[in-house]
Amino acid sequence: MTLPLRPHVAAAVLGFVLPRQDVEVIIGDLEEEDVACQLSSGGSSRWYWLQIARSLPSLIWLPISRDGWRSTFAVAFGACVVQIVIEVTTAVAMRELSSPRAQWPAVLALVLTLASLALVSYTAVRIRAGAGIALAGLASAAIILRLALDAHAGVEVPLQAVAVLLVAPATVIMGGRLSLRTRQP
Repeated sequence: MTLPLRPHVAAAVLGFVLPRQDVEVIIGDLEEEDVACQLSSGGSSRWYWLQIARSLPSLIWLPISRDGWRSTFAVAFGACVVQIVIEVTTAVAMRELSSPRAQWPAVLALVLTLASLALVSYTAVRIRAGAGIALAGLASAAIILRLALDAHAGVEVPLQAVAVLLVAPATVIMGGRLSLRTRQP
């Protein structure tokens, strides 16, 4: 019963980081190798997902290296700079427009930040296909650095800041995926 579902779930997982043609080739190779191995259904499932887990780092690197890692990271870094400018501008505007006790500016700032992050990643991936993954990595590193610096300074790290660590990279990847979908015929 898990055998027919497995390629669809694996394709969905890999589809977040790879172009569709790469996903189809990888899933096809795994299915061929799985049939050739003739393992028990439990052993087959473990082997299948272990292969995906082992391959994920190099598969994530694939779209970055395909376009040239220096130019891909340059586009991703430029996108980070644009996003920082947007976030700082939004924070200053929210501070000027609201009272210190109001809750709505934080919510509005989060919505604007995530929307701009999706748009920035969409644009970065239009420029360089691998930039979305690189940008997600840079965003994760920036958020972790900020959380670590806040914790080291004794500033209480709110739970929503930790949630952003998951939401921001996912938003970047989704914005990039939208860009890749509009590129494909």
